[in-house]
Amino acid sequence: MADFNGAILTEDQVASLPDPLKAQFAKTDDGKWAQKVPDPNEDTSALKNGLEAERAKAKKLEKAATDAQAKLAKYQGINPDEYAELKQKAEEAEQARLKAEGKEHELWERKRVSLEEAHQQTLSAKDQEIADLRARLNGVLIDEGAVSLAAALPGFKGTPKAVEILKRIARDELKVDGEAVVPIERDGSPRVTQGRNMTVKEWAEGLVKDYGDILFEGSSGGGAINGKGGTPSGKKLKDMSPLEKAQEIQSVGLAKFQERVAAEYSG
Repeated sequence: MADFNGAILTEDQVASLPDPLKAQFAKTDDGKWAQKVPDPNEDTSALKNGLEAERAKAKKLEKAATDAQAKLAKYQGINPDEYAELKQKAEEAEQARLKAEGKEHELWERKRVSLEEAHQQTLSAKDQEIADLRARLNGVLIDEGAVSLAAALPGFKGTPKAVEILKRIARDELKVDGEAVVPIERDGSPRVTQGRNMTVKEWAEGLVKDYGDILFEGSSGGGAINGKGGTPSGKKLKDMSPLEKAQEIQSVGLAKFQERVAAEYSG
């Protein structure tokens, strides 16, 4: 049990703290907010990881703000309208000079290059838009396919939490190849069984063994969490296996897990 012998803050001060620090404070009987002094035997690894994530996030934001200020400093005192007008006049003067010197071909070459660059930028933007749409579509195909296959298996929980965990597992273990959804290893190569590529149906059937009572009722498969609610403490998300991520979600809750994802992958 934690004692309330730490710092005393106002309600507004507590509200301004990062979530991991807010958890250290509680309202006392006299209406003040006191910092809890943790039991020395209490596991504080989750709090430590949360604080480290907040510090890393704050450091990235501070660097981004400093970089932005440095870039803006270069344009202090410049009127955008005046700059555009001067640029237009300079281009017109250059065109007049080239015409006067009989260098129309150079003028047209510059226009051609300018048009090609603008066209290429438009194409690149469209290519990126198409790639983003394809990625979202592939994600939907994987999500819906995984949920449909799992729902056909006996004992699938089907709760919002189980479905969310299943989707995260599927995004790590499946990919869209052409028009088919196929199981993959962690390095992206096709998953093989009995000397051939595994089918997505076989992958779904393996969920019972691999993820046990995380996803299925009455299962004793490998996904069961130990009695202490153990999680892969200290590991970065990118270094976790899909099973470890599922265990982390079950242990800390989906909301806390999403906060960790945002902290580790921000910037």
